[in-house]
Amino acid sequence: WLYDIWGSSPEDVWAVASSGLHTLWHFDGESWEPAQNIYSFETVFGFSEADVWAAGSDGRIYHFDGGSWKLNYTFNKPDMYSGSVMDIWGESASDVYAVGTFYMSNDSDAEGFILHYNGKEWSEVLTTDFGIQFIRIRAIKNRVNLLGFNMDTYPDSMFFYEIGKNNLIELYSTNALQTNGFSFNRIGDEIYYVIGNTINLYRNGEFKEWKLVNEPEFGYQIYGRNEKDIFMRMRNGLAHYNGDNIYYLFDITSTLLTMSFNAMLFDEEVFFLVNDFNNGTNLIYHGTLED
Repeated sequence: WLYDIWGSSPEDVWAVASSGLHTLWHFDGESWEPAQNIYSFETVFGFSEADVWAAGSDGRIYHFDGGSWKLNYTFNKPDMYSGSVMDIWGESASDVYAVGTFYMSNDSDAEGFILHYNGKEWSEVLTTDFGIQFIRIRAIKNRVNLLGFNMDTYPDSMFFYEIGKNNLIELYSTNALQTNGFSFNRIGDEIYYVIGNTINLYRNGEFKEWKLVNEPEFGYQIYGRNEKDIFMRMRNGLAHYNGDNIYYLFDITSTLLTMSFNAMLFDEEVFFLVNDFNNGTNLIYHGTLED
């Protein structure tokens, strides 16, 4: 399945897959074509058409310099059984974070790791030893926030963290039985947190409700360019919030389509990944802003 998408412009978009004949795809503004088939990927992120990162299985991180993809770093620990980079995010080309999960043995609980790239090399920030798996990271100014899960408990536990000087600061936790949605994303100059059917901001040490979403199918991801231009991933499709109203862009109730977790937004064009489980295919929806 295609898991992530990123682009420097609507004429330069990358999508990555976890397995299959082709794990890297590129869009040149007219058509999608397979690129190098390197490895199994979970995430892609970049800063320009000649500075793109992609990572996934076995803790491998690849870099694209505008000409070719090359292995840049591998997260590994002595006696590590397996590991995967789940997300990459950066404020600049010399300030990039990567997070993921790893196992020390075939039957051990999953743990999490955080890496940082300073423009020259990757280094380990920290690893956990309490069963947390990191799947998303976002940064803004001096704040670096994480989304973590513990899937070795019942019910699954979910956490928001902030990276401290040498530690993790837990901001919020819940479990899968207490909420129907738990995610976060950076939109403009804010990080917005989805907890149940509310979108929240973090202010003065606590979460404050920014908007209550009175839509029964809401509870997944949000993506946006500003507070009056937010796309909402619903259980049954994709909706948009314009600052006043929420309206559906398309509905997938009658199919076995599932919206992916990731999207790429430009000023007048957007790309969304959709998995078609009924036919075993990937779909990429491309939207353009109407006049």
